[in-house]
Amino acid sequence: MATDKLIQKSIREEFGGRCTLIVIAHRLSTIADFDRILVLGGGEVLEYDTPKRLYENKNGKEGGFREMVEKSGEKGELEDVILGKNN
Repeated sequence: MATDKLIQKSIREEFGGRCTLIVIAHRLSTIADFDRILVLGGGEVLEYDTPKRLYENKNGKEGGFREMVEKSGEKGELEDVILGKNN
């Protein structure tokens, strides 16, 4: 996780706001502060929006992002980032 954090910090510092990144993430903490997140499932687009809006969505087949956050081992930290509590 420490290596991932260093890589993500370098990407943000080097490219921050000047380009579009497409990231396939294995950790939610990697993308929790991104501008937009695309959630895929079963080969379909399930959700696409800001992390905060996705987290606040609890409806139907949507809500996959929130479910992933809630099932993660870092829910508290992710909520802080997503909801802007760490600023």
